[in-house]
Order: sequence, then structure tokens, then C-alpha cells
Amino acid sequence: MEKVSFKEKRIILITNEIGYNLLRKIRTSRSKKPIIVVINSCGGDLGSAYKIAQYLQNRSATAIVTGVCNSATIPILLACSKRYCLPTATIFFHSLKMNLNLKIIDFLDKTSTDSQIERALEIHNTYVNLIASQVPLEPEDITQFMREEIVLKPSIAIELGFLDARIDSFSY
Repeated sequence: MEKVSFKEKRIILITNEIGYNLLRKIRTSRSKKPIIVVINSCGGDLGSAYKIAQYLQNRSATAIVTGVCNSATIPILLACSKRYCLPTATIFFHSLKMNLNLKIIDFLDKTSTDSQIERALEIHNTYVNLIASQVPLEPEDITQFMREEIVLKPSIAIELGFLDARIDSFSY
């Protein structure tokens, strides 16, 4: 069983909704210590999540999913070079229409404009392509997960390449 030590590490806790404040806090830290990202979040703003993922991608970060890794937290998880979870952790996919900001939340509404629909499709395609670039799944597979609101338990998430291993515990 893999062990993860928090000793001499910079800890980034993602336990609330992802947004600009979290992004700003992560970017302004001057710490040069190796990064451990602890994830237990229902998601949030995709734009902020993408920027956090870009920040982590070249920093050899380690992620630990301690509870839920939903929606916008998935790209953050996949940006980490090592990805672990506790036995009860889950990764949850859902349709982005449920999580778009109020400006485009009604993109499937009868009154939606072509530009709203195009923007929603662009957001969707960016999301699924980003995920598919990190795991051995096709964008169509990710889209299907979202339609069916799939919840991945650790064994399946490891098999599909979202996680490297399950850990039973960790210590500070």
C-alpha cells in the first residue's frame, strides 16, 4: 500500500467550491516546497479550475482525494503527477449545464440564442477533451459519463487512469 507523507510539504486544501479566491491564494504563495493537494470538493468555477490545473501541472504535485472529486475538481486532480484516494473517495461526473454560471445556465432553454448554445458546447468540449487527454478514454466516453452522472469508486477510477492508487490513511 502506498504511503503519502505531508512532512515538509505545501498543503493545498480544496474543500469548498472552486473560485477565484482559491486561485488567487494558490498563485500568491511563495512556497517552494513540494505540493500536496487534498481534494474533497463538489466543484465550482471551471475557469478557475483550469487555471489551478495549469499552475499544478508543471510542479509535480501529488493529489489525495479524501471524499468527493466532482466536476471542476477533476481537471485539478488530473493535473497532478501522482494521484491517490482514500477508500471512500468518489469521482463524480455530471452535465455541465447544471454547473454553468447564471449567464449561460439556460443554454438548453427554448429562448437560448445560437451564441449561448455555441458557448455551452465550447465549454463542454474543452472539458471533455482536457479529461480525455489525461486518461485512456475518448471524449465520447467522458460525455457519456456526464450524461449518466457516473460516480467512480476507487477501483474503477484506478482502472480508468484517474487515480494511481488507493491509500488507507495519511499522516501529517
